[in-house]
Amino acid sequence: MIKKITTIFLLLALCTSCAPAYRTYNNTNKTVNFKNKEEAVDYFSKKYNYIREKIYFINPDETGSFMEYLVSQNTSYFYGITVSDTLKINSPSLKADNSCSGVVSKVINSENIDYKTEPTKISTFDLKNVQNKAIDFKKGKSVIFIISTKLGNSISKTIKKLSTQVTELEDPETDYYLICIDYYNN
Repeated sequence: MIKKITTIFLLLALCTSCAPAYRTYNNTNKTVNFKNKEEAVDYFSKKYNYIREKIYFINPDETGSFMEYLVSQNTSYFYGITVSDTLKINSPSLKADNSCSGVVSKVINSENIDYKTEPTKISTFDLKNVQNKAIDFKKGKSVIFIISTKLGNSISKTIKKLSTQVTELEDPETDYYLICIDYYNN
């Protein structure tokens, strides 16, 4: 009898998707409508220990065009590394898989990485943090991550790990920024 029940449960497990269980466990596809930027910053700084001043937001009037731009760039959680306000690193390994944390980590930590550059339009968007400060893309290399409540715990922890690697470089000309794409009221 127990063998029969176990077999039935195994068959049910094989016939159903793991996606709902994974979404619940990892907290993916969670939709949060924040009252304002400050509430979003509080959420991400408390839940993932992100540095408040590193969290930026897109001007609500540019949200649609910014999202279209991210899609055109095949962005997952990692947009890329800008070297100026008009150029970003074009590494063959990043082109192959910009969602692999190992690949991103290698590019971040490589001092003598062999790369070319390609045009970027990210600096044309109005990105500001809660202090109303814009990202200075002309300052040096900018490692850009995209954050959202929809990404879940696993990717958010990966972003935290990678952003810590940028900090540990102790390079005054390399910084990172977190761009929140979640909805907030003005």
